[in-house]
Amino acid sequence: MSAGGDRQWLTMKTGSSYLSQSELVLTFGMGSRTKADTVEIDWPSGQVDKLSNIATGETVTVQEAKGVIGSRPYEKK
Repeated sequence: MSAGGDRQWLTMKTGSSYLSQSELVLTFGMGSRTKADTVEIDWPSGQVDKLSNIATGETVTVQEAKGVIGSRPYEKK
């Protein structure tokens, strides 16, 4: 993910425990920025999805090879 010249990198690991599931959300700190300029997703299959102008303050659902398929306001827990 890049925004305003800053870059962040996160890895999601799923299915790592017996009879449980890790949370499938990655959270990036954006400070006062209102959008991520680019988000690049490297899928295990080798597919790479490049998204642009992703708004902050939202939880965005991404599907491999389809891009953003849904979004909703971020809910603080």
